[in-house]
Amino acid sequence: MIKGLEQLDARELHYLCAMIDTDPHKTASDLFPDQSGGRMAVTRKIGQWAINRRTVLEFTAEEKPEIALIFKKVCYRIWNELPDYARSLKVTIEPADRC
Repeated sequence: MIKGLEQLDARELHYLCAMIDTDPHKTASDLFPDQSGGRMAVTRKIGQWAINRRTVLEFTAEEKPEIALIFKKVCYRIWNELPDYARSLKVTIEPADRC
């Protein structure tokens, strides 16, 4: 299923981070095939956002809203640093058993 970054669940965010960590150059090329400059930096920033977003979802599920709020603020800051084309990115995440 194709989703926007903000629609990804915790498992999908974990998988996205794993893809970025495992092969950042390939992931950057896959995410932004039409962008030549700066796509590695943007991909890394998406990875930072995804880690923090996953943490927000986990703490929210654990009913710890005060901790989730801290990470939500970090997400907000990172999100606003992303270029428009990255914020509107649509991805297909194939959750794998290894995640």
